[in-house]
Parts: sequence; C-alpha cells; structure tokens
Amino acid sequence: MNTFAAKLALYLTALNYQGPTDAIKDYVDYNSEFYENDEFVVTAKYAYWWFQKNTAEALVFLNDPQKKESLGIVASLLADLNEKRALLVLQTRLKDLTNPVT
Repeated sequence: MNTFAAKLALYLTALNYQGPTDAIKDYVDYNSEFYENDEFVVTAKYAYWWFQKNTAEALVFLNDPQKKESLGIVASLLADLNEKRALLVLQTRLKDLTNPVT
C-alpha cells in the first residue's frame, strides 16, 4: 500500500492537482521515521516538494553525502522545477558516488 500511495501522490503532480497537500506531508513524516530513504518515501517527498515548489529541502537531500539511494528522483524534481543550483550539487555528488546510476 505504501508504494501505491507514493505513486498516487506523484500522479497528482502530473494532473496539476490544486487541493490541499496535508495528507502527503503526513504520509512523508510518518513513513520517514521508519523508511527514511526508501524509494517510495522519496517519491512522496518529490510530490510534496513539487506542490510546495520547495527546492531548498530537495537540495539539502541531494547534497547530503550520507544519502546514496533515490538521488535520481530528487534530481528529477529539481530539473522539473528548473532549479539551476542543482547542477553544481549533482556535479559534486557524481564524484563521490561509486554507482551514479542509482
């Protein structure tokens, strides 16, 4: 159910949903406690950050050297929001990653 809920939140971004996003925030907060960097949580974070146009938190996530998974999801968000500052962060992170595909 968690994977489906995260994808549903992501699909709402494609539909240009205009309603409240409190449920997505609650979902992210609750699941981050147990599954912080799992793909489904980061997918839901993408949706929440997209609705909030929050590039600051996404940049912090991407710039954190402890984070090694789901970086592509966050990089996609920053590209979708046309965040130019992400380019330098991505160039720096690529030097540190042993498997930059993930």
